Amino acid sequence: MLTASDIDNDDYDNITTTTTTMMIIKIKAKAAAAIGALGQHVPNISINSSLRLFDAKIKPIVTYNLNLISPSLKCNHLTELDRVKNRFLKRVLCLPLSTSNENVHKLCDTYRLCVELHDKNFKFDEQA
Repeated sequence: MLTASDIDNDDYDNITTTTTTMMIIKIKAKAAAAIGALGQHVPNISINSSLRLFDAKIKPIVTYNLNLISPSLKCNHLTELDRVKNRFLKRVLCLPLSTSNENVHKLCDTYRLCVELHDKNFKFDEQA
């Protein structure tokens, strides 16, 4: 039987990273489904209303239990979380996915999702 003492720190880090990555993939899939469920009407509303819609419908999906895994999130995980908001904003603005994320956030006068989460006291890995 495998015990905790049999697993060295490198193995533990690999297990934690893999588990966290799988959780991020599931979060992104749920958020994408919610964005898809909003239908084709999203581009017909104002940017401010769209941002409020994101805060009400999509952000809770991303932040649900995020405080449990946020200390172990690496830079690539945060980038993946940012993609949820980036894709939502590009869909609202009817822009191609290849549009610069920085330009989209400036146009909407909003911050990246991870910056907003950090401001709400989510603790992330210090290296991220």
